[in-house]
Amino acid sequence: MALSFLDKIVGFLAKPAETFRAVRGESLKDAATYYLLLLIFTSVLAGAMIYLGFTRATGSFLGITLGPSGGIMSFVWAVVFFYIWGLLTLVVWAIVLQIGAKALGGKGTFDDAFKAAAYAQTPFLLLGWIPVVGWLLTQIWAIALTVIGVRELYGVETGKAAAVAVVAFVIYLLAWWILFILGYATAMGLAGIFGLTG
Repeated sequence: MALSFLDKIVGFLAKPAETFRAVRGESLKDAATYYLLLLIFTSVLAGAMIYLGFTRATGSFLGITLGPSGGIMSFVWAVVFFYIWGLLTLVVWAIVLQIGAKALGGKGTFDDAFKAAAYAQTPFLLLGWIPVVGWLLTQIWAIALTVIGVRELYGVETGKAAAVAVVAFVIYLLAWWILFILGYATAMGLAGIFGLTG
């Protein structure tokens, strides 16, 4: 019997190994739906935190005013950014998991990598919007869930699954910095072209 949305949330937080085994036969669409719904939730809450001024996020280099002085567009920009970022990182995370797990003898498919990536982000999608500590604590938790997901869905040893999860996280951080630098350079270049810089 398929798990309900709420059963999955509780399961991945409280009984992750058992829950990963229960979703082994699910489709990529089931995992994507779960992830996208929770991503809306955390994007809206993260946007609210930025709009209310509870975070140190700044969009000044893009000419975006964040926080209460930015008005409703501050909220909109933050929600859109978090949602797009969540989509991009899920794809990167899944690709790295697939490559790593297969290289270490895993028997899963890309669907399994996608499920491991999507479901492992449950703590972040529920609590990552909390300023300061939310991101760090939930990403550590997500790495632990990724280890369990890769182990259960690919049938590899825990040590190998841990190696795959840590490498995926490091590549995620590198991708974040590369995209940030490229985005910054592009934004400054466009601002210069349109005469928006001083």
